[in-house]
Amino acid sequence: MCHSKSMPKDMSTIIAPPLNGVMRHLKMTYPNKKDAVAFVVDYVQNPSKAKAICMPQKLKHFGVMPSQKGNITPAELEKVVRWMFDNYPTANFRGHGMGMQRSKKMQKSTKMQSAMGMRSSSMFAMIDTNGDGKITKDEFYTFQKSRMAQIGGMGQSK
Repeated sequence: MCHSKSMPKDMSTIIAPPLNGVMRHLKMTYPNKKDAVAFVVDYVQNPSKAKAICMPQKLKHFGVMPSQKGNITPAELEKVVRWMFDNYPTANFRGHGMGMQRSKKMQKSTKMQSAMGMRSSSMFAMIDTNGDGKITKDEFYTFQKSRMAQIGGMGQSK
């Protein structure tokens, strides 16, 4: 209910990250459906900053999700998460995690990947550093750290 299924027209009205982004991060961290379901069932009932898999700026903006223990049973939650895993992110979803500006290194990497006929999803390829077609927790967290460092540097004047 809190996570909108589509991008709202007025971003000032959202109270939680949209579902497409949530599911993108979930699948990057837990590509296996069974593991993703187990994580969400636990997290939704017992959320904490330490367990959160979203980008740090989302936690800063929205805070930690309130526990839904007592609002939905674990069995109901499993059904909801399996449906979300099968349907989100939508095929046409393009996350905003990269922001409007990309570094020269990222632009060069994307051009090089395109020229070499590599994976069409440059974002995926940038995170999947060992090229095995899977994103591990370590690859994801390394990417998150580098993005946060890059975002932190934007807008700072010299």
